[in-house]
Amino acid sequence: MNIFKIIKISRPIAWPVFLFIVFMGIKFSGAELTFTSIIQLISFTFPFNFFAYGINDIFDIKTDRLNPRKKSEVSGAKITAKDIKQIKIISVVCVLFVLSASILTKNIQNIFLTSLLIVATYFYSAPPVRLKERPPFDSVANGIGYVFLPAAIGFSYGNPIFSMPSSAYFVVLCAIAVHAFSTAVDYVSDKKAGIKTFAVVFGRKKTMLFALFLMVISALFANIDSLILNSIIYLAIIAMLLSLFFTDEKVIRRSFEVLFIYFIAAIIIYFVFYVLKN
Repeated sequence: MNIFKIIKISRPIAWPVFLFIVFMGIKFSGAELTFTSIIQLISFTFPFNFFAYGINDIFDIKTDRLNPRKKSEVSGAKITAKDIKQIKIISVVCVLFVLSASILTKNIQNIFLTSLLIVATYFYSAPPVRLKERPPFDSVANGIGYVFLPAAIGFSYGNPIFSMPSSAYFVVLCAIAVHAFSTAVDYVSDKKAGIKTFAVVFGRKKTMLFALFLMVISALFANIDSLILNSIIYLAIIAMLLSLFFTDEKVIRRSFEVLFIYFIAAIIIYFVFYVLKN
C-alpha cells in the first residue's frame, strides 16, 4: 500500500472527532492542556483512527465492494486481501502509540479507559463479538465508543469519571442516534451483503424514528451552553426528518453527508475559537 491509501483508510475527515471529544472531556474536567495531554490528543488523530477504521475495513471487505460511499474520497479506501497483513501491522504500531500516550499520563483511570476503548473498538468490528452486527447494540456501542469513553479519558485529567456532567450522557444519546441514522444510509449495500445492521434488522422507517426520538430528547434536556454545538443537534433533527419523509436513498445519503460535514466544520470552529479565546 502507498502512503495515500494508508491515510485514506484512516478517514482524515474523521480525525477531529475523537480529538475533539477527548479535548472536551479535558475542558469540562477543569484541567489545563499539558505536553502529555497534547500527545494523547495527537494519538487520537491518525493512530487511533487508522486502527479503528482499518480493523473495520478488514472485516467489511464484502459489503464495501457494494457500498457506493466507498467511491467517495472521504469514506475510506476499498482494500483487497493483499492489504490485510499491512493493515494489521500498521494497526498494531498505532495501538502501541495510543497506549504509550496514555501510559505517559501516569493516570490509572486514563490508562484503563484507553485500554477499554481499544478493546471495545476491536470487537465492534471483529468476530466473534462483532457488535456491528448485533443491533441495537451496534448503535449503543458507537455512543459509548465515540463519545462516552473518549470524553471520560479527557475528563480523567481533572476529576473522577463518575462526576462527569449530565450533558455528556445526552451527547452519548446523540451519537447513538447518528449511528442508527448512518445504518439507514448503507441499508441497501448492507442488506445485499447480509450484514445485520440496525436499519437492516428494524427497517429504515423505524430506525429513523428511533434516531429522531433520541435526538429530540437530547435537544430538550442536554442543556449545552454553546450555539455552535446546539446547531449540530438541530441540523441532525432536520436531516432525520427529511430522511423520514423522503425515503429515497439519495436523499438519506445527502442528508447524512451534509450533517457529517457540518459536524466536522462546527467542531473545528469551536476548537479554534476556544484556543484563540484562551
